[in-house]
Amino acid sequence: MVIFGAHSTSFAFDDRIISLGPGDDLQQSVDNLAPGQTIQLAPGRYYQSIVIHKKGTPEKPIRILGGKGVVFCGLNELKLEWNEIRRGVFQTKVTQPVRQLFVNQVMMTPARWPNMSWNERWENSKWPKAEADSNYGTLVDSNLASSNLDFTGCVAILNIGSWQTFRRVITKHQKGRDRFNYKTDPNSRLVKASHPAEIDRYCIYGEAALDAPGEWFYDDKSQALTLYPPEGRNPRQLMIESKGNPTGILCQDCAYLTISGIQFRGTTVRMKNVNHCQLENIQIEFGSAISNPFGPNTPLSDELKSSFNARKWFGETSVDVLTEVFGHDNVIRNVVCKYSEGPGLTVGGKRNLIENCLFQDIDWHGLDYGFGIDLLAAAPVTVRYVTLDHSGGSEGLRLANHGASLVEFCHLHHCGLRQSDGAIIQTSGASSSGTEIRYNWVHDHEAFHWGGNGIRGDDGARRLQIHHNVVWNCREKGIVTKGDGHNIYNNTCFNNSKIDILVPRNRLPQKTNELVKQNINTRVFNNLSGVSGSWYWENPKLPPYGLSENNRALVLSELRDIRSFDFRPTKRMNGTDTGQDKPTANSSNRPISMGAYDFDQPKPAVGYQRRN
Repeated sequence: MVIFGAHSTSFAFDDRIISLGPGDDLQQSVDNLAPGQTIQLAPGRYYQSIVIHKKGTPEKPIRILGGKGVVFCGLNELKLEWNEIRRGVFQTKVTQPVRQLFVNQVMMTPARWPNMSWNERWENSKWPKAEADSNYGTLVDSNLASSNLDFTGCVAILNIGSWQTFRRVITKHQKGRDRFNYKTDPNSRLVKASHPAEIDRYCIYGEAALDAPGEWFYDDKSQALTLYPPEGRNPRQLMIESKGNPTGILCQDCAYLTISGIQFRGTTVRMKNVNHCQLENIQIEFGSAISNPFGPNTPLSDELKSSFNARKWFGETSVDVLTEVFGHDNVIRNVVCKYSEGPGLTVGGKRNLIENCLFQDIDWHGLDYGFGIDLLAAAPVTVRYVTLDHSGGSEGLRLANHGASLVEFCHLHHCGLRQSDGAIIQTSGASSSGTEIRYNWVHDHEAFHWGGNGIRGDDGARRLQIHHNVVWNCREKGIVTKGDGHNIYNNTCFNNSKIDILVPRNRLPQKTNELVKQNINTRVFNNLSGVSGSWYWENPKLPPYGLSENNRALVLSELRDIRSFDFRPTKRMNGTDTGQDKPTANSSNRPISMGAYDFDQPKPAVGYQRRN
């Protein structure tokens, strides 16, 4: 037996286990790992960062195991001298940049107008509307005048004319003025759309806005941290923490590695170029990190740009630390992620599995181009038993260039809370051909001011299989598929504001005047919905194609109890067992029902299933 470490931790060659505690040198132990070995972490807070470059084998995997009470913490307690610079406002000097601030373990709000507390993060009233005289480069709102503040030099968060959000420096404003000018960019996707300016939303961050308890501001140049403590408290009497170590565990160029049983607070785990690895039984709070909430958009590092090469527009982003898994044949299972400033999870590579995970209060900041769960790269992925509960971004679950992926038994809801357009489940382009979306509950895409769909095949999607989903309460459409060759069948859709199932037909683009035919080979059948039909783009006089086959209008009283998510029919109704054949061979002689569920089937389990 070899003995090492500050706490006389030991490695026993017979059981291949290394036992370590918070005071031990984790990096040294990781560097010495060999295939088949396990690090077992003792309960406690770990303020270290570790980098793992190790490869196990199928027969001898490497494991980093935690358990109850094992916490990687990226928060540093600020035990500093504070000076009261004005009544109730204190200032100190912090050499390390402050990106998030916590007082007595509660998130504080960066200096903001209008004022907003952490508990008000989903309140739309905290995002004022622009007025009709606004245009690109100038925002007009009478409430600006009554603020009696000069916001010159602050940063405007603009959710205008686009599905994403932009940060722009305010170049000109004066006290008592109802408008400000912001820096324009001819290469930006920030352009005025056809919708009226008065539905645009915005807010302002900056030192001038620091006027309420719970707000703070950090100046990168002077390294001054200014805090307006809550409840009139003196900061010397409070536990004040700042995010200082955004990456707790970085795995790079790894294989057959398991990380399990660890809680991350104010930090996260990142896995890049990893194959056959597992991330299991993980909890992450306040994981992703924004480089500077007070500054303009910061371009991605070259490293992250390579990860996001499918999105040209990501030059606008400022989220520089993400919970991410890039590689092939990896498993992300039993992960709970809460309060992520950006995406809850970003995954790229081939044949990855995301299973039984919970993402709650994701992308609450509303900055940049938001996603709840972001799936990248040209390869299939499987997502099952996942819950997404409140997300600010325009797209909840994004499948970009993923080939024939599978999304099943997920419960995804209350998305688009800080942006517009998009969909809760969004596929993009012909490269997602063959993706199957089945047995999901999708509801309440609230969209900040326009758009908002449940399930969407976008940008020329091909051959999507969308079936046995329940989609309801979306601001615009329940299910919509552009492109061609889709099968949309046995879905139950209701209470979507504009239309439940939309299949766009012919389109005549304004620029080329060349007819684009859509959905010639799409089938829509066996669906129950309130409002279904077709939507003519740009030229309603163009001839439609016959698409709808054997669908039926839904009466909500026909479902057992929608409030408790029981969407099974109350009884065998006329038409319930008269559905058409599935697009694939059906081995059973039993009649095929209409809608998502049969009368006599058990109530299904959908979404994250908590493990004790």
